[in-house]
Amino acid sequence: MTGILIVILVIFSLSITPKGSEIWMDSVAKITGVWGLKCGSIQSKTAILLPGGVVWLRDGSRVMTQWSEVRVNAITEDIKQGKISKVIIPGGYVSGNLNEGLRLKIEIGKRLNKNTIKKIDIQTGKGSRSTVGNFTELLPLLDKKMDYWLYTSDWHMYRAFYVAKKMGITVCPVIIKNPHEEQKFYTYPWKLKAAVREYIAIVWYAIKGKI
Repeated sequence: MTGILIVILVIFSLSITPKGSEIWMDSVAKITGVWGLKCGSIQSKTAILLPGGVVWLRDGSRVMTQWSEVRVNAITEDIKQGKISKVIIPGGYVSGNLNEGLRLKIEIGKRLNKNTIKKIDIQTGKGSRSTVGNFTELLPLLDKKMDYWLYTSDWHMYRAFYVAKKMGITVCPVIIKNPHEEQKFYTYPWKLKAAVREYIAIVWYAIKGKI
C-alpha cells in the first residue's frame, strides 16, 4: 500500500512541473485527435468564441486565463485580416459584475482600432456554466442553416465540436494551441486539473449522449 502511495505521489509531483503539465495538456489534443477534425469549405465570416475562464488575483482583481488570452489574440488577428466580421460569445461564468462573454468582448475591443470596432458585430450570451450550457444559451443567437467558425483551445476542441454537432450547429474548428510559456509555479497544478477534468468531461458527455 505504501509503495502505491509513493508511486502516486511521484506521478503527481512530476505532473505539476512545467514539463509535466505541458505533457498533460498536450495529451488531450493528441489522444482526441482534434487536428483531424474536418469541416466543409465555408465562406462564413461569423465566429463562435468560447470563453476559457477568469483568474482571481490576490489583490482581488480578475483577469483572463492564459487560455482566454490566446483565444482572444487569435480571433482578433483574424478580425484584423478581414476573415471575421461577427463574433458570438457565450456569457459563461459571472464574476464580479461581468460575465466572461462581456470580458472577452471588452478585451477584443482593446486590441482593435476605432474604425475596426465599428465594423464588427459582437454578441454575448447571458451566462452558462458548461460547454453544453455555452451552446444552449447561444441557440437563440444562431441560425442552424449557417456555418460558424469555432474558436477554442486544442485540448477543448473535441468536446466543443461534437457538442455543437449534436445540437445541429455546423462549426468549422479554429484550433488554437496554447503556448507553454514560463509561468508562476502555482499555475502548473491548475493545468493538470484542467486536463484531468477534460478527460472526465469527455467520458461523462459520451455517457450522457451529449457528444
